[in-house]
Amino acid sequence: MVTEPDTVLREIYGEISHINSFHHQSIKDLAPNLKIAAHDPNDGIIEAVMSTNDVAFLGVQWHPEFLFENRPKDKNLFDYVVNEL
Repeated sequence: MVTEPDTVLREIYGEISHINSFHHQSIKDLAPNLKIAAHDPNDGIIEAVMSTNDVAFLGVQWHPEFLFENRPKDKNLFDYVVNEL
C-alpha cells in the first residue's frame, strides 16, 4: 500500500508497505467526511480511511490482526488504536 502524507499510517508504515490485502469487496464511494489514508498502487483500491472532522476514526481494509505478532508495524497500529485513538 501507499500511505498518504500527514497521516498516522505514514508515521507507522512509512510511504510504502506490503500488507495482506485480499478483497471480495472494497470502497466504491467515499463518504464526504472521510479521506483516503492509504491505497493499493496497483489497482487503486482504498486500503484505509480517516475522518476529515474532529471525530477520531481510522478504518483499514486489510487484516493487521493476522500479522501483528510478527510485524512491529502492525503492532504499532494496534498500540495507536488502543492508546491514541
